[in-house]
Amino acid sequence: MRFPVTKLYATDGRKVPSLQAVILTSGAVVAAGREPFKPGNYDIQKYLHSARLPGISHHVYAK
Repeated sequence: MRFPVTKLYATDGRKVPSLQAVILTSGAVVAAGREPFKPGNYDIQKYLHSARLPGISHHVYAK
């Protein structure tokens, strides 16, 4: 399902009012539809480190 994004928030809950504010916001923004901001752990580093790429194999396989 797809839902439209109608509001943007900084990770501390402040509403981001404009595109310029998005550019000036340090860190991540939280997208919301009609629902209010939901406090949570929006630590982007957690997601970057957990999404590791698979290791490279040193084996050569003949076709």
